[in-house]
Amino acid sequence: MSLFTATDGAQHRRVGGVLRIVNGAWELANDTEYQSDDLTLDGVGASTITLTFPPALKIISFRASPDAQFAQNYGASFGVDAELDRAVIRGRLMTGLLYFSSWSNTATAIHVEGWLLHETAGPVE
Repeated sequence: MSLFTATDGAQHRRVGGVLRIVNGAWELANDTEYQSDDLTLDGVGASTITLTFPPALKIISFRASPDAQFAQNYGASFGVDAELDRAVIRGRLMTGLLYFSSWSNTATAIHVEGWLLHETAGPVE
């Protein structure tokens, strides 16, 4: 389990993974550096990609960066620092970028956002 320490000294579990295109379709790849086995790729639409975190997680920060190893496979890596609650990340395809904004589904939601570079092997459906 990967942990990080917040500025207030609290420790949080870190989750993350790799989004990439394989045979023309988006997939969520395993990332042993993070707890990626508890992320779910719920849906891929014409303009959105939805990732769901388990009920025990709430997003407190989000960051994304291109990863050279996966960029050649039409993907990008991302990391999320999470605590209690459920959250969904939706990615909207924009020119040359995959834009993510994320939020919790409770009144105490913390809004965070990041950018992912991407290439497509074909149209995302």
